[in-house]
Amino acid sequence: MDEESKKLGHVIVEGIKTISNQQVEIAKSEIYKKQDVIFQQAIITTEKKAEEIAKNTIKEEVASLKKDMFATFGVFTSFIAFIVGEINILKTIDSIYDKIGFSFLFVSFILGFLFGVMFLLDSEVIKDKYKKIGWVFSLFFFIGLAFIIIPHLLNKI
Repeated sequence: MDEESKKLGHVIVEGIKTISNQQVEIAKSEIYKKQDVIFQQAIITTEKKAEEIAKNTIKEEVASLKKDMFATFGVFTSFIAFIVGEINILKTIDSIYDKIGFSFLFVSFILGFLFGVMFLLDSEVIKDKYKKIGWVFSLFFFIGLAFIIIPHLLNKI
């Protein structure tokens, strides 16, 4: 009986090993399936995030490009307006002081226009140099007024 119980014990142990190995294999396959699902979800989530980041980046770049194009157009418009205005000023006014005064005023108005364009675009230039642009505008404006008003006041005396 001792020999038979050893064989029976050995058969039971082997059966338990086989069942354990099968259960381990089933558990491994379940773990692999769960890992595959988790990896697929992670890949989908990562792709969605990457797509969202790319869309946001593209939107920001397009907005920046639109602002740059508008600023370029504003500068070009100011330059053309300045040239046309200066030609008209130089053609129609006889006094040299008036020509200089109106030229300074015209420059100040063009700077004001550019300042307005930059302000509309909410440019970093405005944030950093707001006071400097205001001073330059004021300087040109008051120099122009001085060139126009002072000679006329001196002529009346």
